[in-house]
Amino acid sequence: MPIAKLKRHPRAAFGLAAILATGIAFLVASHYIDTATILRQSQAVSDWVAANPIPAVAGYFLFAVLGKIGPVPGGLVVMLSGGFLFGGVAGALLSAIGGGLSAMLVTVIGRRFFENWLLDRHGSRIVAIQQALGRDIFWVVVALRLTPITPAWFGNLVPIPLPIHPLNVWVATALGVLPISFVVASLGSELQSLTEISAVSPGEVFTPQLLLPLFGLAALSLLPIFVRRRLERMSIGR
Repeated sequence: MPIAKLKRHPRAAFGLAAILATGIAFLVASHYIDTATILRQSQAVSDWVAANPIPAVAGYFLFAVLGKIGPVPGGLVVMLSGGFLFGGVAGALLSAIGGGLSAMLVTVIGRRFFENWLLDRHGSRIVAIQQALGRDIFWVVVALRLTPITPAWFGNLVPIPLPIHPLNVWVATALGVLPISFVVASLGSELQSLTEISAVSPGEVFTPQLLLPLFGLAALSLLPIFVRRRLERMSIGR
């Protein structure tokens, strides 16, 4: 972003500085925190979760929200951890709801700091996209999140310039990630320890047998858009 444009958009400049500071903080923290040691404490963590369910749910929910904002630790680790700690069903629900809240927060913060800059730089394209999607943006977001090849952090950025209410972003995202959350959390519930999470690769999870049904669900979620627009064209032609 050129310096001149940063001066014209102080909020964008502040937001960019905050993102850079957060990234540096993560790098520094990762240097001092021994993740492997934490993961080795699986039994202690499980015992604490069983003894303190409410704080555990609150702590994991916060982890799910923050974990899906950026590429690290990422949605796969969040969903596997939820399944290991809370079981396939509860872990999936917590992960999906937390992921929805993560998307809503990114939308609110992104609009606060970057909306004017985006409109100034890509206004005509954004307006064209908004006009093309119209009132179907909710289902587009659902379809986007159903597509498992969409990284969580990227999917969080998409609604920023679109005219969709933040609460609808939350609901659409949670609905979209729910199927994959159930699948991955169920895998997490079968792990023997948290250390096994680091050994699970995306290729082992996102197999063709899983991807094809999810792509089918994504296409099915767009069916209401097709039906409504088809009916509108038929009514106009009468």
